[in-house]
Amino acid sequence: MTLQPSSLVLPFTTPSATDKARTGGKGASLAISTIAGLPVPQGFVVTADAYRTFAAGLSPIDLLEDATIEMTEEWAARRRQEITGHALPRQISEAIAKEVAKFPSVTRFAVRSSGTMEDLAEAAFAGQHDTYLGLSGPDAIIDGVLRCFASLWTGRAVAYRARHGFAQSDAAMAVVVQIMVDAEAAGVAFTVDPVGGRMDRVLIEAAWGLGETVVSGESETDQFIIDKNSSSLVGSRIGHKPHALRLARNGTDKIETGADADRPSLTPDQITQITKLALGIEARTGFPQDIEWAIADGKVYLLQARPVTSIPERWTRDESAERFPNPVTPLTWDMVEVGFHDALSHSFEIMGLPPFDGKWFAVFDGYVYGNQNAVETYMGRPPMLPKSLDELRMAIPTIRAKFAWVLDLPGQWMLDLDSYLLSIGALSARNLASEPLEQVWRHVAAVNDLGRKYFRSNIAISITQSLLNKALHYGVTLVLGHEKAPTILDDLLGCVETKTATINREIKYLSDLAKRDEQLRRWFLNRRSGEAISLDHAPPAFGRAFRKFLTDHGHRELDFDPYRSNWLDSPEKVFDTIGLALRAEGDEDPKEREMSSRRRAREAEETLMANLPEDLRFFFHELIRLALTYTSLDDLEHYQTSRLTIPMRAGLREIGQRMRGYGVVQDEMDVFFAKMETLARACTTPLIDCLTALRDEIAAKKTAYLKACASDPAWNLGEVDAVVNEGGLKGIPGSPGVAVGPVRIVRSTDDFASFPTGAILVARTTNPAWTPLFHAAKGVIVESGGPLSHGAVTAREMRIPAVMAVRSVLVKLRDGDVVRVDGRNGTVEILQSAT
Repeated sequence: MTLQPSSLVLPFTTPSATDKARTGGKGASLAISTIAGLPVPQGFVVTADAYRTFAAGLSPIDLLEDATIEMTEEWAARRRQEITGHALPRQISEAIAKEVAKFPSVTRFAVRSSGTMEDLAEAAFAGQHDTYLGLSGPDAIIDGVLRCFASLWTGRAVAYRARHGFAQSDAAMAVVVQIMVDAEAAGVAFTVDPVGGRMDRVLIEAAWGLGETVVSGESETDQFIIDKNSSSLVGSRIGHKPHALRLARNGTDKIETGADADRPSLTPDQITQITKLALGIEARTGFPQDIEWAIADGKVYLLQARPVTSIPERWTRDESAERFPNPVTPLTWDMVEVGFHDALSHSFEIMGLPPFDGKWFAVFDGYVYGNQNAVETYMGRPPMLPKSLDELRMAIPTIRAKFAWVLDLPGQWMLDLDSYLLSIGALSARNLASEPLEQVWRHVAAVNDLGRKYFRSNIAISITQSLLNKALHYGVTLVLGHEKAPTILDDLLGCVETKTATINREIKYLSDLAKRDEQLRRWFLNRRSGEAISLDHAPPAFGRAFRKFLTDHGHRELDFDPYRSNWLDSPEKVFDTIGLALRAEGDEDPKEREMSSRRRAREAEETLMANLPEDLRFFFHELIRLALTYTSLDDLEHYQTSRLTIPMRAGLREIGQRMRGYGVVQDEMDVFFAKMETLARACTTPLIDCLTALRDEIAAKKTAYLKACASDPAWNLGEVDAVVNEGGLKGIPGSPGVAVGPVRIVRSTDDFASFPTGAILVARTTNPAWTPLFHAAKGVIVESGGPLSHGAVTAREMRIPAVMAVRSVLVKLRDGDVVRVDGRNGTVEILQSAT
């Protein structure tokens, strides 16, 4: 096949050069920066299409998947020798020569490989391929291109691809050919401090001459740390730099720096210029950047820019406390962690976000913490912030192109849901009692694998819901102003059809049935928490409805960790919920409340549309529709995810019963305190040594777990939580309104039955199973979460005030304290302390 020259070689100024699949990571980045008007030295890219055209004439790739290191090295050496022994096809060499001829004959170039896999977080291909400096003339450039093609097949690059699951046949190479500036100083700049872990710092490393001495780490460098907010230099270290790499006639020469060896390589003004360049790219892309730069004749040039994918870790409970309020068992976390980070990578790929190389969540002393620096980097910035409606109008085509996946994701997720539910049914129907122990473990592994596959897109749903709500908030505020926008937003988003709402209507139906039988009604109102009733003694209509409710929704979890029971295993928790609904008899009729919410939503949308130009109304209508769709989808995703608890608990309960027979555990569910690897070994090879190791590990891990359950985790890992000023607490607004009432702390579902009507609900977190409490509560205070958390959304539906993210509130308040909850301003005032 003959390709057009325009597909073989692309100047940086060509829009199609921004396609990473064609020009690789480096090439696409340089094209994007050039088109954005940044000071990038001119150049072009020999595309991956050119490589494939060239590679079509090579021998087939016959490396065995299970090849040893020695076999891989030998095969790779033969492949490189074959490549360098071949001439480029005429159409490619002529296209290269034509581009080189556009520059003066004395121009020297850097020829750098730009692999199409380089920017994948799993691999970190940087440094796996080759670079050639100071080349001049078409023959030298063509030779450099061939050597870069060959570097795709170094032993280390081949091994990297194999180790990270990339097919060798998918590998392709683009090559960047760029004018070299005769740098007086050069180096790198990070818009985060990767060493100190500070996101509010810029770190610059510099040396005399070309930047390769900095990138390669061959000698000491100068280091400058700049505060982002003040742009002031807050730290520096001047290295001893006895040599500099400079351009020479046939490449580069290492020269002695003499008296300059211990002098700073940058002036204060140059530091400022580099900082401004790096931060400008960060602002444009929305992500921290790692840039390479050079200074020649007093001008700062950009040589490379790429997102920082290894975010410095800063562990807090900001992101994790809502979803993981309690300690998590070792087995659960072993299963969840791999699947979660796999889903994170897949979701970021769907959303077009830079890959993330690191840990988003990690467990410390039994509690899950989130890497807050990563959270703020990926989720803390709205995608676009037009300053006016005219600017928004101009940006709509870009928004539609960039976020097209937002329209596609719900439909694709629903298609995947069908196969997931069929698999859940098959796994739940297995009779495990008759299976050998190893097969029971394989059942558990199959449930875990199903959950991992199902969950891959779910993080994208949650993040998109957050982004859509932020975008809608910003847009409505832009149209109506800060005073009117909050009320309109509350009404627009206050009527969402969710699975949780459906369950709540069924709870209300069960409470209505109980209300019709005076004996059953009194039992519910007077029962103690945890007390059950035989359905054989209940009215037949109630018994049938309750059994159907458990069949339909028994998988609803009471806690994230499946070690803790669900409704099916603890039906008394559903009785607690029905009792709450009965005690809230004076509450507004749910159907009337729902109709009122629909009317307000319609009126709010009409108000918004009346204040919009006609050509922007459809855009805002779609923004509202998508925000509601993703809110409903996020709730449905959570509901369906918890279906995994039934086959998972069944499998682990069966294993626990077998292990109890071996004398490994006393409680069958104690297997949750094992590490996954240890439990797998004991199930597949139940020898005495394996069983003894399992017994000892479970005992130690359970002791640590119970200790964690008895403690309150520090909010910021390694820091002691500050004591709040007497009289007031501050959080995040969750639901507007003001309420005064006595505090009732609810630590778990065990406290549901004793919750008094008219109290202020105080909790570490809430989830959909807690919704009936909101019917009885006068206001809500939650230690975790934000405006899109379950507690905030439900409070808005109930029209009661809520304040979210009040740190250590369970320590700072006591049952009986009288407080004033201001949901609009996010404050809690202690009016009277309990005696």
